[in-house]
Amino acid sequence: TNKGIIPEYSLPRINHEAMRNHRPTQTFDFASSAALINELSARVELWKKNLEHDLQPVILAILSDGMSMIVETISGAGRNGIAIEGLVGGQRCMLIAHQASLQIFCYAEKIKEGSQPRIIGFYPNAPEKTISEDADSE
Repeated sequence: TNKGIIPEYSLPRINHEAMRNHRPTQTFDFASSAALINELSARVELWKKNLEHDLQPVILAILSDGMSMIVETISGAGRNGIAIEGLVGGQRCMLIAHQASLQIFCYAEKIKEGSQPRIIGFYPNAPEKTISEDADSE
């Protein structure tokens, strides 16, 4: 037996051959940002269907310094990158980050009377046209 750091405890023998042949029964394909964006889009859409008719989802991207960004579009930027366009403190901005550093927070807010519900764009691959380009053409 292998003696561990604690004298009264010994480690079990490891069957290296069994470990090499082990395949998990369930895998999640989050290897690419496109898979993550598709999953997020589906979850938000399902959540939206279950909200009261006068509520709409708001998605926040939580930045590493604790600031939050209201998400207008989220798109893939390469295999593992995410590009988010939106607002921080009322200012238009864009964040590009590795998908592993992304934290998302969703909440529901009332739709203001007389206004259209918010549309959030989910683009697994880089969009051909961005929100910023739409604003420039107006």
